[in-house]
This record gives sequence, C-alpha cells and structure tokens, in this order.
Amino acid sequence: MPTLEEVREAVFSIDRIVLLARWFGAVFFHTCWEVVFEDVFDAVIKFFHGVEMSKGFTATTISLIPKMTSPTCWSEYQSISLCNVTNKICTKLMTIRLGRVLLKVLSLSQSGFVPRRLFSDNVLLAQELIYSLESRRPEANVVFKLDMAKAYDRVGWEFHFQVLRRKGFPQCWIDLVANAVSHCWFSVLVNGEHAEFFYSTHGLRQEDPLSPVLFVLAADYLMRGLDRLFAAYPMMYYQAFGWIRVSHLAYADDLMIFTTMCRWNMELLRDFLRTYERVSGQLINGMKSFFIVGRQVSSLQTQAVQYVLGYPLKHLPITYLGVPLYKGDRKVCLFDSIISHLRDMLQDWAMTNLSPCLDSKCVAGHSVASASGDSPPQVSFDHH
Repeated sequence: MPTLEEVREAVFSIDRIVLLARWFGAVFFHTCWEVVFEDVFDAVIKFFHGVEMSKGFTATTISLIPKMTSPTCWSEYQSISLCNVTNKICTKLMTIRLGRVLLKVLSLSQSGFVPRRLFSDNVLLAQELIYSLESRRPEANVVFKLDMAKAYDRVGWEFHFQVLRRKGFPQCWIDLVANAVSHCWFSVLVNGEHAEFFYSTHGLRQEDPLSPVLFVLAADYLMRGLDRLFAAYPMMYYQAFGWIRVSHLAYADDLMIFTTMCRWNMELLRDFLRTYERVSGQLINGMKSFFIVGRQVSSLQTQAVQYVLGYPLKHLPITYLGVPLYKGDRKVCLFDSIISHLRDMLQDWAMTNLSPCLDSKCVAGHSVASASGDSPPQVSFDHH
C-alpha cells in the first residue's frame, strides 16, 4: 500500500499548468493539500484495495487538437484525454511501482519510457547501421520504419492482461490495471461543449501516466517475437560492418527493423507482422510506414519488397525520433528543422510565461532529453 508521503509526492509531481482546470485541477490539490489530503489518501487506499473507481473519478474529456490548418477529417485531429486528477494520482503511483521492474521484464531493444534507457542510444545506433545500408554482401540490406495506427486506441485489454500474466505479474496487480483502464467514461469536447459520455471497451488514455508504461509492456510481445524470429532464421540479420547483430530498435510504438532483401525473409517478416496484428489488435499504418535501401538495389528488387509487404520506398535522409538519419557528408541544413522547432518552443514559452512588466532574467538551460531519456529534445529554464 502507498504511504501518505508517496501520495503527496505523486500529487505535487503533477504539472500545475498542464492540469489547470476550472474547479478541481492540480492547482486546487496543491493549494489545498492540508485540507483535502485525508480524503485523497482514503480514495487512493480504497483503489489499491480493489474498490472500483466511481464514474466521477474515471470520467475523461477528449479534446481534439488540429494537426493542421482547416482539418477536414478525424485523422487530422490529435485526441488528448484530460483525466481526473484523483484518477491520475492512483495511476501515477502504479507507474512509479512499475518503473522499478521495467528493466527486468522488457527487451533490450525497447527504450521508450524505460528508466536509464535513452532514446539518443537508438538514434546513434540507427545512424551507425544506416552507414552499412550499401554493404556489399550476398543479400542487399533493407530498413523498415513502421508506424502503428492509433497505437494507444487499439490496445486490446485481454491481450494486455495475458502479456502481464506471461511476464509473471500477480493477479492482484493485473486486477489493479484492469480497474484503472477498463472503467473509463469519455466525453468529446466539441466547440467548448461536452458531448454525451460513452463507455470505453478497449484502448489506453493518451494523458494517463500509466498508459505509456502499459503500452511498452504490451508492445514487448512484438519485440520478443522479432528476437525469436531472427534467432530461428539467422539469414535475416542485417549485414552491418563489424557484424553487429541488430534486428530492430523500438521507442514505444516507433519501430525500425533491419534485415536483408531475400524474398523468403520478406515473406517471413510479413507473416509475423500479420500474426501480431491479429493477436494484439494493433494495425500497422501502411501510409506512414516505409522502407529504405541502398543505391545499388535495382528497381525490380524494390518492387518485390513493395509487392510482399506493401510499404512505399523512401530515400535518405529520413527522420527518426525527430533527428535526421543520413549517409554521406554531414549537412548542416538537415538539422534546420530541429533549430526551427527549438526556436518555436522558445517563442511559445516566452508568450506563455513572460509578462511585459516582469523584471526577471531567463536563462535557457541545456537540453534535458538525454537526462530524462523519455522525450525528444526540449529546453529547460531557470528563473532568477
């Protein structure tokens, strides 16, 4: 059972700005903690004893954020789930506990949301493997970059519970996870007005602290399956300089697979991915997924890959986890998008946090991405 101090730390770790609400947002709990802590602690203890959360705690608002100017269809919106703070406290405590065992239960190829694993390791290793793309070995190399369609929304609960059982989690913990994810009510916020609530039947909430951890646990089924596939058929391994044997790299739902272009290998990979989709409920987005090959590969060979797997061909440079991957001389222009993104972040931060009458010094700190290991590059600030 969590202690009162653990509950307090979870409450005060919730961002005041992100969960700024009209009534009972994070600011309310931070400000009135001495008044409400007994009620909050009692609600948390009941949850960890297996008491089902009430609809008031699990009710979630879905806010639609346009991905582009003048969107015309649902796919052009990003859905953000605005969770109840009390619910978020419970799931944050579960996330902290799960974080202590993730290193022991997840494949080495998964670096998303795992303590002490850095997304920058994936970027550096992927760049090194790209240098071997044109390796002159019997079979040409090929790299697949796969995108999961609506990854969180398509997670099947029963599949996820089965994965947890196979990993050795006790039934009492699986029941807690079921209580946290399977009793949620949603209402879509349209033009500032709440639509009628509806009950969820599958999927994970975007802004729930527990969702990323649960997702990588479920996605580990795919990682382990790829490990077994390449171990059973060693000829599938990517022909890298120095004989580095890397079959895939994963950051949450962002997956890169490194293999060779033999048609038999392509068919093995296709059958495996189809089996994973059928069992897990996930769906690979064929429009956003693609493959890259070396310049020595003929058009007939690339057409054969497209025929078997159905993904389009792209050419270097490509973007992986926000960083360009390229082959050849270094080109400063490839990193213009990162500089532009940082500039936009600085402008947004200044507009949000600085007042014309505020007499203070703002010092832009160094990038915290490598320290946190679970998000793309961002900039931290200190107030003096």
